[in-house]
Amino acid sequence: SDVCSSDLISRETSPQVYIMKLQEDHVLFQLRVWSPQFDGGLALRSALSRDIVVALHESGIKVRGESG
Repeated sequence: SDVCSSDLISRETSPQVYIMKLQEDHVLFQLRVWSPQFDGGLALRSALSRDIVVALHESGIKVRGESG
């Protein structure tokens, strides 16, 4: 499922992405989104992380710790 198209993320405030560290072999970024569901933070973080890993994998980008 695509968490970005669900009701877990507010449509009124755009997500923000910050590059925290940029090196030859990796990029560390921070994603900030707003949710109307105050108590759903852990589920939202997990779903976003899963969707990001899937999108990177589909684009041919390996994630650290991923085998293959």
